[in-house]
Amino acid sequence: MYNKPIRPSLKSKKWEKFRDRIMRKHDYLCQESLRYGISVQAEMVHHIFPVSEYPELEFVEWNCLPLTNKKHNTFHD
Repeated sequence: MYNKPIRPSLKSKKWEKFRDRIMRKHDYLCQESLRYGISVQAEMVHHIFPVSEYPELEFVEWNCLPLTNKKHNTFHD
């Protein structure tokens, strides 16, 4: 299971607005599930390139995908 400390920016208004924009852009659907033709509501936003290694990509739209928690965990297992 993926258990990293939560970044302070995840509690910021800037992150909330950015997260909402990403979710709306993708109709609140898990993008990994859609690859397989399954429509499932996304629960979180995943950074393709980790913020811990690429902090400059934290608020870059192409680096973010809405996912379910289950799909997100598969990226980190």
